[in-house]
Amino acid sequence: MEHRHTHPHTLPHRIDLIVYPGFKSLEAIGPMSVFDYANIHLRARGQRDGYEVRITSAAQGVVQSDTLMALQATQSLGELAERGTGCTVIVVGSRHIETVLGTSGELVQWLQVMAVRVPRLIALCSGSFFLAEAGLLDERRAATHWSVAKALAQRYPRVQVDADAIY
Repeated sequence: MEHRHTHPHTLPHRIDLIVYPGFKSLEAIGPMSVFDYANIHLRARGQRDGYEVRITSAAQGVVQSDTLMALQATQSLGELAERGTGCTVIVVGSRHIETVLGTSGELVQWLQVMAVRVPRLIALCSGSFFLAEAGLLDERRAATHWSVAKALAQRYPRVQVDADAIY
């Protein structure tokens, strides 16, 4: 019989989901749903929640996506820098990434400063443009959504874009 050790004082794995005006709603809902379902399954086994997802943006408040959906950012990038990030930071992509990139200088600067303090930094699909703009992908292999792989390679020649990679 398998014996599981539960640690009553273990905190959930914190996920900081970074959104901005025009973010791709599907790319925010996907991770939120995955971690929520994981918590449901853990509770069903009598265990504590394993994940806590927090929504972060340049400022607290409602952040409009690329659809009718908006999310409530409960913390700003500045607050996240002061308090410390979670175990994982996820930057979602945008359908209009190059336009959004031009209006998201604060996020790019935040990534440049915080990258060394973040245990796990993930960009979903076209969110990789934010990491590239911050210089974090220079001389590294990177993947992005197939529809913007050529644009990523052209805009950031120091990034080794793998157009065929799924992850």
